[in-house]
Amino acid sequence: MKKKGLIIGFLVLCISSLGVFLHFSNAAEGDSWNTIFSKWGKILSDSSNEKSSEGDYIISPYGRYGENEVSLDDVYEVGDDIIITKSEIEQNTKFYMLKGMDEKEAREMAIEFAEGLNAVYVEAIKNGYEVSDKEVEEEIERLKNTISKSENADDIQDMINQFKSEEDYWQYEKEQYVRLLPNQNYWSDFQDEYMKGLDGEEFSQDAYASYSEEAKKELVKKQHYRKITDEKDIDAKFIAK
Repeated sequence: MKKKGLIIGFLVLCISSLGVFLHFSNAAEGDSWNTIFSKWGKILSDSSNEKSSEGDYIISPYGRYGENEVSLDDVYEVGDDIIITKSEIEQNTKFYMLKGMDEKEAREMAIEFAEGLNAVYVEAIKNGYEVSDKEVEEEIERLKNTISKSENADDIQDMINQFKSEEDYWQYEKEQYVRLLPNQNYWSDFQDEYMKGLDGEEFSQDAYASYSEEAKKELVKKQHYRKITDEKDIDAKFIAK
């Protein structure tokens, strides 16, 4: 799979660690950049440490990310092809609260983001966008290079320092990009097809953003996300072997 560039129009990196660097435009009032990065790094580090390697269910029957396991207690909702975890919603909520939202709004945004991210992941994998370890490694090297050249590299380092070691931080990022990179590549080709369809018309970022947002919403609808009351509500295909 050929690596594609960062996609304009869909916040595919929003909840990754580097997403703070790219997308913290409206930080919580009173917090310095240094404080924000440190807080987010601590949230990610704690989340990484709490992650269990074994569970009752797999996240999805599709793709390498889908092989991750989750306990029944951590299931927030189930789609036709993927499970969204409570821990993901909680982490994303904290992200949006750091951006200055109140808890209710932050949680709504966290759910919307998770549903979109996971729906697109399934669609990407179904359409051949799985990535190899080598591709993930190459993307991580690009991230490192981006950080080293950024004006706020010291702030980002404060975030990294919240992990036990820099190696732990980059291992966390590698795990994230098993899901994020297929999405990124999917949206890159999606944008290429959109550009071809313009047939000479001038590109409008607003028009593309609207178009891609509608496409994402359609993928979310296809998942038929629903809350569960007990294990009977979870399809057998999600049961961990």
